[in-house]
Amino acid sequence: MKKISYINKAPEVMPKIDPKDMPSTHVGEEGLSGDTSAGVGRGFTSPADPVWPPTHSEKEDEPVLPERPKAKNTEKMDYEELTGLLVDLADDMDKQEDMALANFADFLIKKIAVQKSLDYSLLFRDLLVKIVESDITNQEEVLIKLTKQFNELLKMYVNLGNSLADSKREAYQGSALKAEEHVKESR
Repeated sequence: MKKISYINKAPEVMPKIDPKDMPSTHVGEEGLSGDTSAGVGRGFTSPADPVWPPTHSEKEDEPVLPERPKAKNTEKMDYEELTGLLVDLADDMDKQEDMALANFADFLIKKIAVQKSLDYSLLFRDLLVKIVESDITNQEEVLIKLTKQFNELLKMYVNLGNSLADSKREAYQGSALKAEEHVKESR
């Protein structure tokens, strides 16, 4: 099956930048037209010569363009409600004979069903098998560290009040990231 990637968020509007926030070009001192009190400039200097008076200011340390805060989605998705909306959308698109959107809604319904049926304990076991079959160094240490981390994360998320399925997913994701780090280190 050919999978097509898509982005699941609305496009962001870039903030408008005032001209005063744009970096300006530095006015260099050349010849006799400097801004010193005697009216005589320094002329050309070598890179090691100190500049007097110091020209460094706090404003130079500030970022040139304003940074946008990164939004983080902390809401839990209700998959039952989402599936119901997608079923309604697919039915409406079938009635309007818009097959492209109806097929896309069906595709999303299948993806949600697959996500809900994943067993992250089995995925973690498969991850361990892949590590054993790989050629990374210190496999035993990596297996022990990953298993210990998976169990600690699972215990932590269950104690926080998450469901067992959500806790397994979080523990698997944390362990998979750690496994990637070990693979990169062994190369």
